[in-house]
Amino acid sequence: MKRTLATVLAVAGTATALGIAAGCGSSDAQVPTGADLKGTWTIVASAGSDQGKLSSLSSDSAIVITAARGQAFAGYKTYTDDESGTVRTVREPINGAIAADGDILMTEEDGIFTGTLEDGVLRGQYAEVGPDNTAMNVEYTQK
Repeated sequence: MKRTLATVLAVAGTATALGIAAGCGSSDAQVPTGADLKGTWTIVASAGSDQGKLSSLSSDSAIVITAARGQAFAGYKTYTDDESGTVRTVREPINGAIAADGDILMTEEDGIFTGTLEDGVLRGQYAEVGPDNTAMNVEYTQK
């Protein structure tokens, strides 16, 4: 009995140590809720490519979260479009959800954002497929 108990304790101790080393132990990081994202988020940094050319998002690009319940949220994004020759402000609806591990997913008409909220910075990657063909690393802070 003593040997079995010692073996069980040794295995449990090793599993705990491995779990902590692998990042599976307890953490002080809190998973945000949709309410934590409510408000206006303005772009502070972006870099990537758009339609085969190195690019960044315009400084007026913003995400506005207007509604939240639990891990879900909704709102819109705004940006200036001057491709048509006429500068116009575009507003596209977005929908989002936060996973149990804190990963954030937002979708809109033709693209997706995946990322995290850390130290007040919404950081991640944005992608569009099809004619807009875009891949960007982006960072937003709350206004």
